[in-house]
Amino acid sequence: YWTMGFEIYIAISIAELIGKKRTNNIKKMCYTVIGIVLCLSFIIGLIFLIFRHQILSSYLNSKKMVNKAMPLLPIVLLNIFLSLGISIINGICYGVGKYILPSFISLISGLGLCTGFSYLFAIKLNYGLIGILLSFTLSCVMMLIQLLIYLYFLNFETIVVEANARMEKDKIQTQETNFDDISEAEFEIEKLKEN
Repeated sequence: YWTMGFEIYIAISIAELIGKKRTNNIKKMCYTVIGIVLCLSFIIGLIFLIFRHQILSSYLNSKKMVNKAMPLLPIVLLNIFLSLGISIINGICYGVGKYILPSFISLISGLGLCTGFSYLFAIKLNYGLIGILLSFTLSCVMMLIQLLIYLYFLNFETIVVEANARMEKDKIQTQETNFDDISEAEFEIEKLKEN
């Protein structure tokens, strides 16, 4: 769940910076959060790899099950690392208001590619559970590459200009709506006074 926390944090922080018209800070924040998350996940992953036997033994009672799970743990950690990157980039895209294409990329890669690769690796090539994990890894790698390319070509200056134009338009509409509501309310009060 901590990845979701970073995703929400970066989305809200970027939206706030857009409102303050600080485009240079947006890129700096994106790189800072990505760096922090990658360092934290690398440290946590390293701890899990070093103490994987002890960690698995605390969850599994059977020594045979621990031995079967040992080779799967590095693949699972790699998947967590990739999912973390995907989550952060999605947070950045949500923060700047460009979420349709990243959502489509996530849907196609996460559902379509992963399902196809799972069928290929697990059933056709007969890899079983490792085939499913490998298919998830491959689809995450492809999704992360696509999202990184999308993020690379985002023009934050244009996004800020568009966002500020939308906010000004909303501000004007809100003022007009409040004026109309007040006028109608005053009219109703005058009407009640007359009766």
